[in-house]
Amino acid sequence: MIFDTDVLIWLQRGNTKAAKLVESALHRHILILTQMELMQGARDRRETMLI
Repeated sequence: MIFDTDVLIWLQRGNTKAAKLVESALHRHILILTQMELMQGARDRRETMLI
């Protein structure tokens, strides 16, 4: 499953529905654009380490 930026942000913020969705996926993928968006929007170094 390919995950969008929104889902991953919800996951970082502790959304349990997003966590269940990500955990239930057999294969997890993100686009390079999604990775770049997450890095650009990271508030600190810790958040970049989650990507």
